[in-house]
Amino acid sequence: MISPKPLFSKQSSGLTLVEILVILSILAILAGISGTALMKYLPRADLKYAARTIASLCQHARMEAIKRNAPVALVFSDTDQSCTLYIDSGDGDWSTLADNVAARHFALSEIKRGGISFGTGSAIKKPNNNSENISSFFPPNERFVFNARGGGTVGTVYVQNNINHSMAIRVQTVSGSLRTWSWDGNSWK
Repeated sequence: MISPKPLFSKQSSGLTLVEILVILSILAILAGISGTALMKYLPRADLKYAARTIASLCQHARMEAIKRNAPVALVFSDTDQSCTLYIDSGDGDWSTLADNVAARHFALSEIKRGGISFGTGSAIKKPNNNSENISSFFPPNERFVFNARGGGTVGTVYVQNNINHSMAIRVQTVSGSLRTWSWDGNSWK
């Protein structure tokens, strides 16, 4: 009777050094290709992050105004590329911010990879009316003011990245509702 051969012999246990090196080189090539493909999406992701943060601050300002039964403003600064949420001191005067309480602050420079600023990128028409040109990156008086009923200043703020993509955040009506748009190179969506 012939005895069966074992499935694994001592001579074929494992991979050779050449086989391991081939596998590692294939993995390195695949990682390099996927890494460079991913890099083109990062500026767009940073832009979306900035737009979502500003929209979130608008919602926060609106809720604070309702909660406190007092005006709250989100004030934009082109100088330091930031926005700050201010709670009214009671005088209703937003021209002097020193007497108001700064509750939250967001600077576009906080985005690690950078390249995000206030601006419209390659867009020249307003998102809600494609026949009207954009005249400012900011809402009226560079601020959104929300009242005790949650209503707000109607206006739009624009953010852009370093490859001319842009997004718009708009307080649509006096009710304080928000809408965001993204510029795809030809139109707002």
